Amino acid sequence: MKTKELIIKYRTENPCINMQSIGHKLGVSREYVRYVLKNEGLPTKKFTQRYICLNCGDTIPYNHKLFCNRRCRREYSSITIECNNCGILFKRMCSDIIDSHTRSNGKVRKHFFCSRQCHYNYYKGKTYERRIK
Repeated sequence: MKTKELIIKYRTENPCINMQSIGHKLGVSREYVRYVLKNEGLPTKKFTQRYICLNCGDTIPYNHKLFCNRRCRREYSSITIECNNCGILFKRMCSDIIDSHTRSNGKVRKHFFCSRQCHYNYYKGKTYERRIK
């Protein structure tokens, strides 16, 4: 095979390899590889993988992140639960629910409250009418 055909073959088979590596394997310069690729209409830049935010779906240029910002991470990691006293839906982080569900003393937490006031009123026997929000 001719050098031009090998350059085209390397680029189509391995889009992540850079031009310098192709030239090094074939014994030609990076500039010659660029010239051949440009004439053939192939991309001269190597393919870079894009990552997608798990919450909103935006692309992230960094490969070490799962979320594009802290807000997306918080939204993804929180769940909606209902207050056992007043019925209001509120959000808590999953890690907070798991940590508080199994306490260090071995007791399992069965009730979740939206505020300290609801917690106090629930155990004093003052249950509010359920509010829908």
